[in-house]
Formats: sequence, structure tokens, C-alpha cells
Amino acid sequence: MIKDKINTLVVVAYGEPYPKKVLVDTFFRGLLNIPYEGYLEGLTRRQLKENSIIRRMLSNPYEKLSYLQDWLDAISRSEQLKVKICNINNLIEYMVSLKNLRDYDLILLMHSVIGDDCRLIKATARHYLKRKGKIATFIGNEYDLMTAKKELLVSMNSDYICTQLPLTTGKWLYEDIDAASVLPMPHGLNQRKYHDQERFRQFDLGFIGTDYPLWVGDVERKKFLEMMNNYTLKNKIKTDIRIGTGNLTRNEWAKFLNRAKGVIGSESGTYYLDKSGSLIAEAKKMLESEPHLTEEDLYRKIFKMTTKDYRSGKSISSRHFEPIGTKTCQILLEGKYNNLLIPGKHYLSVKKDYSNIEEIIKKFQDEERRRLIVDEAYNYVREHHTYDIRVKSLVNFIFG
Repeated sequence: MIKDKINTLVVVAYGEPYPKKVLVDTFFRGLLNIPYEGYLEGLTRRQLKENSIIRRMLSNPYEKLSYLQDWLDAISRSEQLKVKICNINNLIEYMVSLKNLRDYDLILLMHSVIGDDCRLIKATARHYLKRKGKIATFIGNEYDLMTAKKELLVSMNSDYICTQLPLTTGKWLYEDIDAASVLPMPHGLNQRKYHDQERFRQFDLGFIGTDYPLWVGDVERKKFLEMMNNYTLKNKIKTDIRIGTGNLTRNEWAKFLNRAKGVIGSESGTYYLDKSGSLIAEAKKMLESEPHLTEEDLYRKIFKMTTKDYRSGKSISSRHFEPIGTKTCQILLEGKYNNLLIPGKHYLSVKKDYSNIEEIIKKFQDEERRRLIVDEAYNYVREHHTYDIRVKSLVNFIFG
């Protein structure tokens, strides 16, 4: 049983750690000491315009990836942890934290640090070998840059790998990293941000989100969304479906969910996950040289012809927990969803050949059935799958 709070360093990146972003954060946050929270609220309406240079430089580019902040919120309010958050893009703050690594019993490297760009954390990996505490790493985009990410885990002698993937897939992916334990750590629900606001539900079905790039190796999500959009238009079902328009901020997304009776979606990730991520890398490189390739071309030239051992990297995401918090019914494409959600009980499942679409829509339009599904899902997730529960289970696993 943990008696004293655990001194914890949480390393994040407020925006992809590219050189330009590192320069901006180091200058404004490190040298000028402009705070991360509250500064933008004091600016004029003109300065706060979406395309203003001040907003672009000083806002958090990840505010539309709500799970990043949801994890930080849960970690920060944990009764078991004494937390120091460090933005790796602020080199002044980051260098001080590296110098004081031995002060921490636990170091959490979050998804934003080991996600889209690993160069900065790789350049400083040797410093983590001087720690006295444990390191738990959360891997972002667990299909891209996998060779670089796994080399990084080995070079800093990571103690725990927190995977978003189903545990069997995660253990297979990282089985060549002997020193680290693989822990199942999928996203969850931030019940403080995503809750039923008891508003009038203005439309039946909705979706807002970005397109997956072709090199991810999954076009069924887009085809499913397009099918649902066409079906609902044909059958005069009231919708707000915006495909490829980008994500909303947390507050905007929560409001959108509260305006909808239901949302549509599918599993995240790729079907072509190999241990080095070479299939995805090959697909990405081919599209860079031949940008007009279709998904059929890519499948025929790379994924179909490969002799590499690969698995499905499909998984549940934060987008599946957030509607549950707002009691918004989900119509999801058939999948496993880490075996955490049960079709017919927690959501309505459309077969991959769409053969049961009319049956599913009929069930969705049954108000009593829909209410039973959202209540069942809500009670289940509140009891087992909030971010607070995730953080507590992680701490208890590491420290007993």
C-alpha cells in the first residue's frame, strides 16, 4: 500500500517536437516565461483569431487531440502522485528536468513525446540511464516509426511499455524488448469533461473527424462513413456528418456529442502492423513518390505482396469512450475494440458488408432500446474504464 505520494516527472510535448516548435516554445515559454495556461484568454479578439500568428505560436496544437490532455488531467489529480509536468519542446525546462532526474521515483513519457517525431527524445535518451526511478512509456501512433521507437525504448532501458493495442498484440509487437514489461493501457473516459449536459438532441447521427492517410492501410473507415452519410440522406435521417474536416477541441467535441442522439465510427489503427513498422514506412515512401496512387494500388503493390509477419493493429480509441460519457449512442463498424465493449450491449454493430444496416437503424430509432444501451455503457465505463482508474492501475502495478 502506497503511503507517501510518489515524486513523478511527466514529460509531454505541447505540439509535435519539430525544430520550429522547439524554438518557439523555448523562446516564449522558457526565456519569456509566458505561461502555458490562461495567457491567450487575456488577448484581444483580433489577436485570438484562428489564423493569427500569436494564436498559432502560443496555443497548444494538441488541444484537438483530447486524450492527451485527458491523460494529463488524470495524472495530475492522482492522490498517489506528486506531479511535475515538463514540456520537452521548452529546452530550458527540459534540460532542468533531465538534470534532476534522480529526484523522481517515476517518470512518465507520454504519447506526444514518442509519437510523430522521436528525434528530440532520442538525442537525450542517454540521460534517462542516470535515473533512480522507473520509466513508463506511452507510445503514440503504434504503427508508425516503430523501429525508431523500439530502439529508443532499448536505449533508455524503459521499464514499462504502456500499449494502446490489445495486450496480446502489444506483447507480440514488443517481445524483442526483454527488459520491459508490456502493460495494457488503452484510452478511457474523462468523466469530468464528457458528461450528459441534458440538452435537447438536435439531430440523430453525427460524425466529425479527419481522414486517415492512405499509408495507414485502412480505408474501410472512410467507406463506412460515406455509406452511412449516403444511407441517412436517402432515408431522410437528420445528421451532421463532416468527413475530413479535422477534429474539434475538447469543449467543442463535448458540445457536439451532446447535440447528437448517436455517432458513427470504427476501430482506429492499421491492419498491417509488423514489428519494425516497415510496411507502413514502405507505403508512406511510395505515396511520397507516387501521390496519385489509390488504396487498391497500395494494397496490390505492398500489403498483398508482403511476406513479412504482420498482425492487425486495430484498437479502441478515446473516440469510443467520449460518446459513452455523454450518453450518445454509438453505431460502430464491426470490430473487437480491445474486447472492452460488447456489441448490442454497449453499442450497435454494423457488419462489414453492411448487410444489417436497416436492422441497426431500426434498433437505433427505438428510443427505449437506445436509452438502455447508453445507460448500460455509461455505468460500465464509469466503473471500469475512466482515466482515473487507468492511472491508479498503472501506479499500483509498478509500486504494488
